[in-house]
Amino acid sequence: MSNKKNTIRKIHESKFKASIVATGGGANFIADLLSISGASNTILESYVPYSRKSIDIFLKASPEKYCSLPTALNIASKAYRKSSILKEETKNKHLIGLSIVASLATSYKKIGEHKFFIVIQTNSYTKCISCVLEKNKRSREEEEELISEYALYLIAYACNVKYETPEHNEVVDIVTIKAEDAWIKLYLSLIHISEPTRQAEISYAVFCLK
Repeated sequence: MSNKKNTIRKIHESKFKASIVATGGGANFIADLLSISGASNTILESYVPYSRKSIDIFLKASPEKYCSLPTALNIASKAYRKSSILKEETKNKHLIGLSIVASLATSYKKIGEHKFFIVIQTNSYTKCISCVLEKNKRSREEEEELISEYALYLIAYACNVKYETPEHNEVVDIVTIKAEDAWIKLYLSLIHISEPTRQAEISYAVFCLK
């Protein structure tokens, strides 16, 4: 069994459960998790809001930039919140929200950068990966595979499963922000407030970065 498949199997055998949102690019990672038996032990929900309107509906707002770290942070925060709703008997410390936001090679020549942002949100920390890829260096499939490797690294890290980051020449920023105990308690209490009574969307990940 390959290291990747073995790692996914270990994740499925762990106590952790996740909600995963990929805005088109990066959706192959969801398929990777589902391809190994036991995925129902890990995935609470997966969602692919591909169009901008779909992202707007998911976030209940239009981002200033759709492919950006702030957008990935906001999506991961909402994904974690969804995990807390769907968790059943799972403890908060075993819940994960994961977002993948990417602009990759496509069927036409893209003017902007090829880049991706991946964020994992737990009840105690936010971990972010940002990378600008060299254009015309890889096929779409190769860019997708690179993203899948980083997403697997993040989930494995959260599940206490060892998995190395891929090797390539581009600069990758990996940042971890740990939460204060008081904020964790506040955030978890806000999760259980119904949406109609919520005065404003609270983004735990964005708050931690300020």
